[in-house]
Amino acid sequence: MTKVLIIEDEISLQDLYADFLREAGFNVSTASDGDKAVELINSLDWDILLLDIMLPKLDGTEILKRVKTDPKLKLKPVVVLSNLESDLIVKECLDLGARDFLIKSDITPQTILDTVNKYLPSKPQA
Repeated sequence: MTKVLIIEDEISLQDLYADFLREAGFNVSTASDGDKAVELINSLDWDILLLDIMLPKLDGTEILKRVKTDPKLKLKPVVVLSNLESDLIVKECLDLGARDFLIKSDITPQTILDTVNKYLPSKPQA
């Protein structure tokens, strides 16, 4: 089963995304702060990371840097979710290796599902 890791400090959004992805058949783990995120990123075998930027304790940009400099994790897809629409932040995240940058106020749970499916490694057809 595909494992999605959601790092989001807005609990209502975290629950919405997690419930929607679980209903679609994904195994979902969540964290709401940067410290817990780092712990889960390093201890779980995840397939895709949905990462908020504005987080307590450690921001998403720093987490993204850590993931993309870790030889075991750097090829795994990371999608940034944020309400920060600054071109500089978007560029920084994409330059650091994020596959996509989604503005939370512009997306739906279906957008999250479509994005997860878009960036998952190809699975052989049965």
